[in-house]
Amino acid sequence: MKINKMLLKLINYFIKKRKKINKFNFHGRERILLLPYNKIGDMILFTPLLKSIKKQYPKIRIEILAGKVSSSILINNPNVYKIHYLNENLSLISKLFKIIQLRKNRFDLLIDFSRKISLYQYLKILLIKSKIKIGPHKLNYYEKIFNIKSSQLKNYNILSGNRKNKHFSKYFLSLLDKTNIKKPTSIKLELYFNEKNKSKPKKFLSKLKQKLIGINIDGRTVQRTLKNEDIKEILPKLINNNTDYQIVIIYKKIRKKLFSEIKSKYPNKVFLYPKTNSIHEIAYLIKNLSLIITPDTSIVHIASALKTKLLAIYSLNEGNYIRFHPINTTYKIIKGKNKKMNSIQNFDTKELILKTNILLKEDEI
Repeated sequence: MKINKMLLKLINYFIKKRKKINKFNFHGRERILLLPYNKIGDMILFTPLLKSIKKQYPKIRIEILAGKVSSSILINNPNVYKIHYLNENLSLISKLFKIIQLRKNRFDLLIDFSRKISLYQYLKILLIKSKIKIGPHKLNYYEKIFNIKSSQLKNYNILSGNRKNKHFSKYFLSLLDKTNIKKPTSIKLELYFNEKNKSKPKKFLSKLKQKLIGINIDGRTVQRTLKNEDIKEILPKLINNNTDYQIVIIYKKIRKKLFSEIKSKYPNKVFLYPKTNSIHEIAYLIKNLSLIITPDTSIVHIASALKTKLLAIYSLNEGNYIRFHPINTTYKIIKGKNKKMNSIQNFDTKELILKTNILLKEDEI
């Protein structure tokens, strides 16, 4: 870390400072490169910005530089011209070599969405050729880590955007504050499919009833994942209270003992969607559910984009809820009782059942 600090400061000291401008005009521009957060949910929250630019300037080519897994959610998006894949698991040297290959491209605008200050992020922005570069105000605690302020970074022409007390879809749009793009009056998340994305979930759904409750059991971290004992407590109550519904379990990590118990105990009521790496498959499945229950915000944003009813489990962290709460759909929230940052553990299973019943009964009215 100390070496990274020294190198970043040294490079920043010797490079020529980019000319600061007050506003960027998209008129007459041809190519822009966006560097979004490398998470699936954030890619979905990023779609209103794509739509806003293309609506006003339909001929502009929007290109993305991001990891393959996260950016795959944008493959079918008509507002994206091209995705440049960057494997974030590569070494720093390998990643920088990939970025250097992009130097043959000349972009009119680059927008960096990362809120962190790091040597890698700094070099990434520095190496890519673009007439104008926009970045956000980095968060104070990242400024403190590197002992350098956002305003001292020489690789941006414009600093714009502040995430404080903002939903991330609005935070991303705030990076356009110093441009001539008109922001939407209401936020609408978007998600697109092709026929290939639909084939496997369609085959799975064809064997089930139309009334389906989905439970996504895995979160991004262990602290945001449903425990086996929670699942065992929830399932019989959901089944007894909603006899007309079947339950579909969506998972990332196989839990052999739990799944074998579920299969033997509820053979005609609970079904496991086959493990897949395709986020579009999961999304199309969610589109066809009556309700999805999830502790994972990526699934929250997918459900929001598809207007699928949602019961979301959040931590007690208020900032996390403000930045990543559901929009565009009917939903209810429950929160974990563990005070650890971003932990959903010890949520009230009775509250989950109650709010699930309320959401499902709305369909019957």
